[in-house]
Amino acid sequence: MKRDVIVEVSGIQMLADSKEPLELVSNGIYRKKNEKIYIKYNEITSDGYRFDCMIKVEEDTVEVTKKGPYNSCLVFKKDRCCITPYETPFGTLMIGITTKDLITLEDADILIVKIKYSLDINYDHVSECNIEIKVTSVPI
Repeated sequence: MKRDVIVEVSGIQMLADSKEPLELVSNGIYRKKNEKIYIKYNEITSDGYRFDCMIKVEEDTVEVTKKGPYNSCLVFKKDRCCITPYETPFGTLMIGITTKDLITLEDADILIVKIKYSLDINYDHVSECNIEIKVTSVPI
């Protein structure tokens, strides 16, 4: 894959009576080192906050780190529950992520990561979620 990429993140958070979609498209930088994949990109939220983001993909683990006004590091490890602090404008929450399925597909010009997980906030189950990360080489 080329160094300059397009990062697309899409997903659905399924709450008790609704589905909340998530969509993001950004330019990014792809790098592979020691069998680990690193994708850097920026995210600007609807309320104007800017975050420097990093996705690290390993054999059975995906880590998504965001640094900005509020920091977070979400770890998806197949068949495991990972608990981490998650900063928000209203304070820090404890986030629990139980990864049920994690699939990584890589070809010459594309990387696709599909994750199914349960989300807990402050030790209470909140929703079932699906996320797909698609990274493609920028055409010349």
